[in-house]
Order: sequence, then C-alpha cells, then structure tokens
Amino acid sequence: MKSLVCISLGQPYAGLVAAGIKRFETRSGPPAGDMRPWGVKVGVGGHKVNAGDRIGIASTLKLNRFAETHDHIGGGYYVGDQIIGGDGAVMRHVNDEHHYGCTLCEDPDDGRLSKACKALNEWEPALLRDEGGHGMSVVCPLPAGHLLATAVVAECLPVIGMETQMDEPNYPDRHIWRFGERGLTIFERGDGEWSQDEIGDQLPFGHWDVGRWAWALTDIRPVTDECPACHGTGCDVCDGAGSLTSTLPLAGMPGTRQGLWALPWDVSL
Repeated sequence: MKSLVCISLGQPYAGLVAAGIKRFETRSGPPAGDMRPWGVKVGVGGHKVNAGDRIGIASTLKLNRFAETHDHIGGGYYVGDQIIGGDGAVMRHVNDEHHYGCTLCEDPDDGRLSKACKALNEWEPALLRDEGGHGMSVVCPLPAGHLLATAVVAECLPVIGMETQMDEPNYPDRHIWRFGERGLTIFERGDGEWSQDEIGDQLPFGHWDVGRWAWALTDIRPVTDECPACHGTGCDVCDGAGSLTSTLPLAGMPGTRQGLWALPWDVSL
C-alpha cells in the first residue's frame, strides 16, 4: 500500500472512464514498460506501466478546454441534437465536426443508433444538460482534482490507417485501424487471416489520429465500489469499509496536470 501510479485526464473524460463509457485513453505513445516496442517514443513519462498493471484514474483541476465553453467531446465529434423517435423516446446523437447532424446512424429518426450514439445515450445523466433548441451540451459536475476510479491497462495498441507507411506483412499483430471519420477496428493476426473487433463507439471519446496509441482500460472500478488503497479489504484510507463514500480529493498531489504520477498512501489527502 505504498503508492498508486495514476493518470490524470481532464473532465469530462475522467468521469467517462469511471462510468465505464470511455474504454481507451489515446496518447501520443505507450507508457514506459513492457508495452512499449523498441524504438517507440514514450507517450507519457515519469513512471513505468506494464500490461496488466492497475492504475488510478484522476481528474485534473482544470476542465478540458472544450468542456468549458463548447459541446465538443473529442475526436471532432460533438453532442448533437435531440431526436424524438417513433416511440416518443428522446435520443441524443453525435454530430460531426461541422454540426451537420448525425452521420453515424443508419436512420436516426426511427431510433436505430450507431454504437457511438448508443454509448452517448448511456452516459450518466449528470454529464449532460438540456440546452433547448441547441441540443445537448457537455457539462462537468464531476469533481476536478479527485481520484475517481482504478483500471487495468490491458494493452497499448497503435492506431494505423491508409496514411501508415508500411506494407501489410509488417503491420503489428494487434493494432487499431482508423477508417476515415466513422470506423475504428481492432485487427489481430491469426493463421493466414485477420480477426476483427469493431470499436467505433469509442470514436467520440478520444483523439484517434493515425500514429497515436490507445491504452485499453479494463476492469474499471470506481473508488466508491472499491478502495484503491486496499482493494476492498479495509484500511486507514477507507476507515476499514473497503470502499470510499465519495471520490477522493487529491489536495496538493500532482494530479492537477495530465500525465502519470504516483499517489502515496502515507500522506494526508
């Protein structure tokens, strides 16, 4: 229980991880550790993170600059207009960067949602507020400068696409292929063929430019479900309860910036 390596994200992205909606953190490279191929530049320095390590998910003190004044949710996507389906249900949709309406759903008027729009409608309601005729805008009532959850970094995958300067035989055995503005697919090399896992629902929640890396976050555990210091067994941090009653304020910890840092448990938080 000496320390916990944490990564800090601006809101609302840290909250989206804690809610289980954002499952990948996109960075310029992998962390130092066994997930970094030889010769690849570290994306976030300061601490090693190996495959399978559990890290803390913290929010920075400052809101993401887009979240302060816009409805931008990353990757060129915005929270779009409300569309009332045939059953009367109000659905929120993702617009493209020009606000031309939903370009992801096959037929948004009848409520058939793309994976990205389905994910948007599964957000915690507190992350959104009604802006009347302008649709839905991101707000950030979730705490800034707090530890929100922990997650296991399962793997780091490179994002490649048509711009990638390499032939198919040299593609990494596992990678993410960016299909223009609409598609993301994990490819894994098998016996003479590639298996595919479509993850297009994650497009609005990261920056998926070719050349970046995606840190896969699994087994996400909010601190209100499991104390990050003792993993639920009971300790001084959680007063023996095994979980916290609220997110953990970081006080003077370096969690105010976006990056990797160590949270020691032997200090007063």
